[in-house]
Amino acid sequence: MHSKNILVVDDEPSIRSLYHIAFSHSGYEVRVASSGEDALEMLEEEYAEIIFLDLNLPGIKGDQLCPKILEKWPGTRMIAITGDLKPFGELECREAGFHHVLTKPIQLIELLDAAQGTPEE
Repeated sequence: MHSKNILVVDDEPSIRSLYHIAFSHSGYEVRVASSGEDALEMLEEEYAEIIFLDLNLPGIKGDQLCPKILEKWPGTRMIAITGDLKPFGELECREAGFHHVLTKPIQLIELLDAAQGTPEE
């Protein structure tokens, strides 16, 4: 069992639910947020060691939110999730502070590897 907690930030309810189930069954403590603003509020209440952050959120976008989170919580492991890298680019994601970028559809093993810090870095 893992002791790390994860925050999943995605505006798609089915993605939030699927990731919650996958990480919970793998022993992680999981919370979900539907927007960047909700994520910031949740982080104020309880720190998350790992954040899976959708890049194309309503309101504040994931690539804008990542540096804000890292400024306040610099030890956070940030993983970008997106359906389309074209508007962002992997280099821009890395420059924003993301440790890894996953493109939907994401295989379960990719999610778990990213949470453990085992993808190529």
